[in-house]
Amino acid sequence: MMKENNLTENQIYIYREKTANNKAFFSGFLFVTYSLDSIFFGYFRDLIEKIVVLKDFTVSGREEFLVYTCLAIGVFLIIYSYSNYKSPIITISEESIVLASKEKRIQDLIFYEFTQRNKVVFHFSEEIISLDVDSVNKESLREALDRL
Repeated sequence: MMKENNLTENQIYIYREKTANNKAFFSGFLFVTYSLDSIFFGYFRDLIEKIVVLKDFTVSGREEFLVYTCLAIGVFLIIYSYSNYKSPIITISEESIVLASKEKRIQDLIFYEFTQRNKVVFHFSEEIISLDVDSVNKESLREALDRL
């Protein structure tokens, strides 16, 4: 089960599942493709023009706003999926645990619990951190947390 998550140098990295990242990347790719096609080429516009009456690209301000908004959303989704692909959601080493960019010492961890199907709550001596693990493989997460 730990194939997806790296286990090197006494560190455990838990990443989000690739299917969630792939959906965001694919959606962003479609948004960017539609936007760039509408701005530069217009092949897709020719197909849509058969269904809906469209004018030239810069004639309608609403359409131009829609295309640039789709472009911005697409770029955001691609960057979001790339950052989720590269950065782990949980990093566990011998001395510390990093939960979504918050580093804590393992000695300060009192206990952790699964409150809902997609939430893990870590109780530390000075604070409580809730972590959404909806897009994480639950079996590998339990296996990694059992090593604490």
